[in-house]
Amino acid sequence: MKIPALFAATMVGTCFLHAQELKPAGEALEAFKILDSQEVDMGDHKITYNRVETPKLKPEPIKVAPVPVEPVLMTAEEEAELRKWEAKFQYSPFLGVTVFDGQFSEVRWWDEGQENVIWSNINFLHFAPFGDLETDTAYYWIMLWGWETTTAEVKAMNAAAQSSEELTPLPPATLPPLGKAGPRWMAAGPLSENAKRAMNDFHEYYRLHGPEMAADYTRREEEAKAHEEWLKAHPPIPPDTVVNFFPIRSTAFKTIRTGKAGK
Repeated sequence: MKIPALFAATMVGTCFLHAQELKPAGEALEAFKILDSQEVDMGDHKITYNRVETPKLKPEPIKVAPVPVEPVLMTAEEEAELRKWEAKFQYSPFLGVTVFDGQFSEVRWWDEGQENVIWSNINFLHFAPFGDLETDTAYYWIMLWGWETTTAEVKAMNAAAQSSEELTPLPPATLPPLGKAGPRWMAAGPLSENAKRAMNDFHEYYRLHGPEMAADYTRREEEAKAHEEWLKAHPPIPPDTVVNFFPIRSTAFKTIRTGKAGK
């Protein structure tokens, strides 16, 4: 498969080095007269750099003035939909999540210079890493990263901690499990008003769509594991590559040589 061309690599003296094409080794090179060649062994593949005779280049296209575009007026329905969208509360948190025993989540994120920390009895990894969530009155664009651990692992780490700063907090005993109380959350410190509203909306959304979100998460994990296993069994082999390049005199150099600079 041909890789897209690269242009204007670097300035050397009064010339530009112009990388015309990158293509897998073995593909036909009849269009170029090779003046010099150098091969670099990368271990599992090779890169061949060919300095070729400068071909006849196409002239630069003449810039055409853009044609004014007449604005398209919105319909009454479209304008009403826009006003409805603009009236919604919009929030884009970047959440750091630690899930304990697949049941409880510690969620951390920053908002207007303040770190917000909450505990939840839902697995926050069930929310997609990059995705949106919309309610009747709010729209959220969520960015999320996190991992899973167990209470036993954290207790073992805490037992080996040398100071209180090294201790990892555990889910509070006062937070009831999801199966007993439904989606619940509690603050672990001061929260912004945006954070409070977001957590209320997130947990209400999970109450309505939790089973489907859990199923989607399981599917994503299974697909990721299958892909990882496939890559282990079929490691990608980088193809040998040929880079053809040639010099092009710069316009600036021509201007200087003809004495027209600054006039």
